[in-house]
Amino acid sequence: MTIKRCFSNAILAAFCGLQALTVTDGFAITLPKTLGRSGRHTLSVAASVSDTSSSSRTQQQRPKSTVDARRKELFSKKEAFFSLNRRTGRIEFGAPVPLETSNLPTTTSSSSDLISSWIRDSDAFGMSMWQESHLTKLEQDVFRLGLLTLQFVNLKFEPWVDVRVKTVKDSKGSPVFTLQSIGYNPNPKEISFIPGMPASLTLDDVVKNLDIGVEVVGQIRGTSNGARGRMVYVVTGKLPSALLLFPDPLLRGAGDTISKEVVEFAQKSFRTGTSAKFPEYQKKYEEQQKKAQP
Repeated sequence: MTIKRCFSNAILAAFCGLQALTVTDGFAITLPKTLGRSGRHTLSVAASVSDTSSSSRTQQQRPKSTVDARRKELFSKKEAFFSLNRRTGRIEFGAPVPLETSNLPTTTSSSSDLISSWIRDSDAFGMSMWQESHLTKLEQDVFRLGLLTLQFVNLKFEPWVDVRVKTVKDSKGSPVFTLQSIGYNPNPKEISFIPGMPASLTLDDVVKNLDIGVEVVGQIRGTSNGARGRMVYVVTGKLPSALLLFPDPLLRGAGDTISKEVVEFAQKSFRTGTSAKFPEYQKKYEEQQKKAQP
């Protein structure tokens, strides 16, 4: 399939990967003739798209009780999931993402204290949770997680998701690093004709019609020689009418394929970020320990 390396949005633009079901390299599906009479059209869109490339769509403010209930629901997911309402065209899919980094190069005998200190420092650990090339600190405890470019037959995105991080204590008093998405941007770059949508639509119009949304939640704890936890991502959107002609197993299979790519990218990014940033934090920690000695 014509799907390059992916998170996305996670994750997020991954939803649009379903468009690749029309025609892909080595994976072709013939649409009914009634869907192809208009031929192939390219929207007149510049490669760099207005203000949408730098701003995020803020998720709707919800009461804390609602947010907590939603986090609990998402953390209950044990495997990739998919749902489609054929009456409304609403689609939702996602997956849990196990995260782990181990055998970090500690130079102190009290490695568990060092790692606990790292987890407690939400800002420092936040700078470690993603590979540096795709991570931006927006403000205290708020970060932008960038994703790799998603390239499909007719859609190209460079999405990101904004998350707020915080370290809390569990029932035993141990630190738990948490993250919660607060905004996102599909960051569309290029697009071609999508079956079921007028070719005259602008790029932003198409993205609005697809009504793409994303949620990300996560929690991470320290271990004896690293950190372990998981994230859960959810992508939502509205399928064009033409794609609703495809059977559920085909659409589910596309969602599962995208989920696999998302999981692999997120896991690699977490390992890369934590391995690269841990030595920096360890040096700072040891300097503080020396200053604290009488």
